[in-house]
Amino acid sequence: MLLQIEDDDLLIEQTNFYPESFTISSNITGPNSSLFQFSLQFPAPNNVYQFNSYFTPRKADIGVYNLTFNVTDAAGKSMTVYFNLTINETLHSPNITTSIANTNLSILNESFYIDVNATDVEDGADGANSNLTFRIQNLTTGGNFLTVNSSTGVINFTSNSSLGGKWQFRLFVNDTDGSEDSEYFNLTIYNYPVISLPNSTYTFHLVENTTAVLNFSVNHTVQDNLNFTLLVNGVVQNSTFGYGNNSAFLWNYTPDFTMETICSGAVNLTLNVSNPKLSNTTSWLVTINHTNSPLTFASNISAQSGGTPITLALSNYFSDVDASDACANQTVGFNYTQIADSASGGVISVSIVNWSGSGTSPSATFSAETDGSANFSITAYEYNSSNSSQVLASRVSNNFSVSLVVADSTSTPQVSSGGGGGSRTRIVSLKILVPEPVSAKQKDKLIIPLSLENDGDLDLSRIYLDAVIAKDGAIRSDLVASFDQSYFESLKAGAKENVTMVVDIDTSSVGLFEVTINATVESPAYFDWAKFYIEIEEDKTVLEKIIFTEEFIIGNPQCAELVDLINDAKKLFDEGKELEAAAKAEEALSACNKAITQPPRPRIYERLSDKFIGFTAIASLLAFGLGFAYYTYRKVSLNRQLGISFRKNLITS
Repeated sequence: MLLQIEDDDLLIEQTNFYPESFTISSNITGPNSSLFQFSLQFPAPNNVYQFNSYFTPRKADIGVYNLTFNVTDAAGKSMTVYFNLTINETLHSPNITTSIANTNLSILNESFYIDVNATDVEDGADGANSNLTFRIQNLTTGGNFLTVNSSTGVINFTSNSSLGGKWQFRLFVNDTDGSEDSEYFNLTIYNYPVISLPNSTYTFHLVENTTAVLNFSVNHTVQDNLNFTLLVNGVVQNSTFGYGNNSAFLWNYTPDFTMETICSGAVNLTLNVSNPKLSNTTSWLVTINHTNSPLTFASNISAQSGGTPITLALSNYFSDVDASDACANQTVGFNYTQIADSASGGVISVSIVNWSGSGTSPSATFSAETDGSANFSITAYEYNSSNSSQVLASRVSNNFSVSLVVADSTSTPQVSSGGGGGSRTRIVSLKILVPEPVSAKQKDKLIIPLSLENDGDLDLSRIYLDAVIAKDGAIRSDLVASFDQSYFESLKAGAKENVTMVVDIDTSSVGLFEVTINATVESPAYFDWAKFYIEIEEDKTVLEKIIFTEEFIIGNPQCAELVDLINDAKKLFDEGKELEAAAKAEEALSACNKAITQPPRPRIYERLSDKFIGFTAIASLLAFGLGFAYYTYRKVSLNRQLGISFRKNLITS
């Protein structure tokens, strides 16, 4: 509100002589007698003063006012102004103060609870006696299941299996004059995804390293994004997102080189589909055919130097998945090339162990009798699994150097007690004492005593032991050697230490195995080794019984019909089912004994003497059968001692 005062006395320049001033008084009659007041805003130019009043009427200020303003100057002259002021009411809408978040539920009886608050300038806050009213508008067909307490704004709801879907609602609050506020929110209720295609009897046919398009159809009531997770034989392959709206979901999938099922047969391909609340899983059979894995040279071979011999694990440098795959059983052969004009010193010989299946570890071992060096390269050849003479591919390594030192003694200067100087040779030597060849079974554990003896002139420091077991030049992993102590801080000259080696045997092979024990000394630098042998014999208890029973049946024509039983026993033994094979052989032997000792059918009329003769005949036959069985057993045992390998080959074939 603006009040301007005009007075010509304001034009008098001698303000010291006649200073002009104003006094304003007001009388406000109405609901609020102190509704506002004036303050000088600024002296206007010439003969004008301006007073302003700023105020905002409140709800309590609504009404009609009579206003009287009196202005008096310094000379006592005054002027009075009268006018009326009416303040009208402005209606306010209510305000929802609670934010309603979009909410996910499942059909498994989950609860949704929220207390929505609202306020209104005229009607106050919500509550039991409030003038505010709440209501819900359903914006999705079928969504009239959700309600709100009209006075308190409380929504309390529990889901069930019939309410799957995505529902949109609008919550209103109204005041007494009809004004309103509203808020939108979604309620998403998830059910289980349904995998409709392919049907559960379908079988996928895939190929290693070949991309296939897997076609799935999945639906759920919400029809938004689902998380698809693919597993093969229980191993997660990939996860991705796709719509669950029953449309075709095409998944590009490539099995790697390790996943063939030729040996194992079909395995499970499993799809797990999940939404934010629930998931579903379906499995099908899948076959994966073999694709040849390429041979690669994976890592450069660095320069090699040290005591003889040095062994390189070639699988650290060359890679071929099929060579380690027991099903593919592919052979990777190796050859070495000594680079021309690179050799100096002693001749370095090289022995190669090829990669011939998952049970072997390919290696190249470099050894020399005197110090020497040379440069080499290694070539790997990948052979066809079905045609061992066909080379599929070859890879050549980088050139690398090999330097070998043969340490057998060291000389140190020695000062004599006289005035002259001199030297003598002091021998460095470490003797590894190993046993004579030992024998063991295919599933066995050997505890073998060993000794380390320093038979040289110098004390030895920091001695390390390790062992390698091989058969026919191939390092084996089915025999594992360990020591009760593999490190010695020192071994004085002339001293001796006892060591125990433990060999855990779990192999299907028989024959002679070579155990190499290596001892490396750090100070003075020295290396030595020793070998002994383990003869692994087959557990022939079941095998002998089968051979004995077979010979017994062959020697008794009455038992000819039992040949099938002994053939079954052989088959079970070849499959490793020794208990079943022994039971089958026992069944055949018992049946044969029964056939041999079976008495003739008695006649209807018999005299006492006939019965006696019959009993005597039965006893004679029983004695003959038992005697013949013992003779046959002794005969078979002798045959086993002279040529058991021949019998074993007979059964194996």
